[in-house]
Amino acid sequence: MSTALRRLRRANKALARTQKRSANRGKAVRRVGRLHLKVADQQADFLHKTTTRLAGSKRAIAVETLNVTGMLINRRLARAILDLGFGEFFRQLANKGPGTAHRHGRPTAGTRCRNCAASAAWSTPA
Repeated sequence: MSTALRRLRRANKALARTQKRSANRGKAVRRVGRLHLKVADQQADFLHKTTTRLAGSKRAIAVETLNVTGMLINRRLARAILDLGFGEFFRQLANKGPGTAHRHGRPTAGTRCRNCAASAAWSTPA
């Protein structure tokens, strides 16, 4: 996917350099659109393959609620975090494995998950 993102960046720069209402600008707009579609398709393909593999190979899957907004403060990891699409990942996982995936909040010490009775020991102390 990094290759497609690099091509998209280059195509956007080329689009910015074209004259408005020219034939070459129309070509550049179509090229940028195709590259956006390719990146989106690659992300969707990764999510589908990963969730299908997990739902088929695991009996129960616990998903922790993450503070994505707080994680985006790190500018070096922001693109990688956003490319994962945590919400869509969980939605697909819940649909592909009915009854196997549920969301864990941030439990306090000694509490249990009301869905699966898992203790808070699974989470690492902060």
